[in-house]
Amino acid sequence: MFGFLFAIACWGIWYLTPERADLLIYSRQAIIDGEWWRLWTAQLTHDSQLQLTIDSTALFLLGLLLNRYVKFLHLLIASVFAMPVMMWLLFYFMPDVEVYRGSTGLVTMVWMMTSWFLIVECKSLVLRLFLGYPLLFILLGKICIEGLAVWTTYAVASEDLQILWRIQGVGALLGVALFTPFDRIYLGARKINRKPRARMTPDGKPIPLPLNAPRPPADGKKLPPLIPRPKR
Repeated sequence: MFGFLFAIACWGIWYLTPERADLLIYSRQAIIDGEWWRLWTAQLTHDSQLQLTIDSTALFLLGLLLNRYVKFLHLLIASVFAMPVMMWLLFYFMPDVEVYRGSTGLVTMVWMMTSWFLIVECKSLVLRLFLGYPLLFILLGKICIEGLAVWTTYAVASEDLQILWRIQGVGALLGVALFTPFDRIYLGARKINRKPRARMTPDGKPIPLPLNAPRPPADGKKLPPLIPRPKR
């Protein structure tokens, strides 16, 4: 759901008139002048239709996988928090960048969270080996290779690649940071769902268990009845 809505928002902005779309891009001078909403809307804008297609498709597919582990509202709140953080870091550490468009940082953040959830919480060994680990290694390899192109002595990376590499790094770190609280929320929800429900009377009152009935399991261990059953 999150990826689908985000893709719709990106495509909707793409079809705005250029004058209106320019009000949403990251513009350093405009932010200095007080147009703070650009810190959120910058990652909904794109330079080309190819970039838009790649970002929206990636977010849609990754969002489908992540939807099993993270609730839509939680992911939406995390994105609302993460988008201005990325743009503020770009504003603070790269003062030479005047204009930026793209969802690279958000895609990287969701990518990192999805891969970790598949590795840590997925019960299927096949999905862990053939989806979780490859997603993580592809992302880390991409960041490392682009980092070599940016930081080595003979680096010939363009300014656009340098910006994308930094945005990817921030997105990956935010993905790792957000994975921990979301994983705890997911485990807590699973624990609540596993608790046995008491049987109810038509009046809505719980039916008490007999004293010699087995007690519900606690922490995976079956407890003996309060009164031992007579041996036959």
